[in-house]
Order: sequence, then C-alpha cells, then structure tokens
Amino acid sequence: MSAVKYHWPEPRLRTLLTEPGGKTRSEALAGAAEALEECRDVAMEGVRESLGEIEAIVEAAGARDLTRDEVFCVLEHAERLAGVATPFQWPVLLQVTASLGLLGDALLDAAHRPAHPLAVHARAVRWALDHAESAEAEAGPMLAGLEKVAARYGAAGAQAAGPAA
Repeated sequence: MSAVKYHWPEPRLRTLLTEPGGKTRSEALAGAAEALEECRDVAMEGVRESLGEIEAIVEAAGARDLTRDEVFCVLEHAERLAGVATPFQWPVLLQVTASLGLLGDALLDAAHRPAHPLAVHARAVRWALDHAESAEAEAGPMLAGLEKVAARYGAAGAQAAGPAA
C-alpha cells in the first residue's frame, strides 16, 4: 500500500497581507482622487464632443422624425456622458443623461421619433455643464420638466431617473 501525501498551499492573500509595506487606505484614496483630477480635462473634452454629436443629430433632423439609427447613436453618446458623470460625481449631469437614456429607449421602438424632446435634453446637458457649481441647487424645476417630457413620450421610470436630488 502506498502512502498519500497531502499538500495544502498557503493562500496568496494571507502572504500578501502579512508582508510589510504598501499604502494606507487614505493614501490610496488620495492618490486615486489625484489621478482622477488629472483626467478631468480629457473627460470634459469627451463630454463636449458627445454633446456636440447629439446636438448635431437633433439639429440635422429638424422637423422630421429621427431614424432608429439616429436615436441609437444618441443613446450611445448619452451612455458616454453618464459614464463620465459617475466617477466625477456630477449628480445633475447624471440625472439628465439618465432621463435622456430613458427617453431614447422609449423612442427607439416608437413609430414616431420626434427630435425636439431629445433637443430639450441636450439643452439641459449643456446647462448642467455650464452651471456645474450651482447646478444641484437650481436643477429642481429643470429636472421636473425633463421628467414630464420623458413621460410624455412613454419613457418608463422617468420619475426614477438618476439619484434623488
């Protein structure tokens, strides 16, 4: 009869936790905040580019209905806006882009896809960018209006768009 030898490897996490060195949590958070600030200019450039694309699509449509592809393109740019608003903690921009996304989803499969409700949301995004410091305090009536616009076109959950103000 042969003997069986069992080997129980020590978990790597235990080894890493017992070794000296590294950063404290506060140092790591400070470093992450600093790295995020370094990206702010690039992020703002991306936000303005996406907003410009949305405005161009809506302006080109004029009085005609948007095509499904145009609405899908607006949704892609709205997702990019929301992706930038989240790490930089821009709650008003996040709420406006959430409402824009809900509206775009509702219009995507609708028979009638007017451009003007998307234009209203694009103007709200522009306002949120231009009034970043005071946006939270002054955004209540604007957000309420966007909810009404989105609800008019069947955007499900328009009242729950984004975090509570």
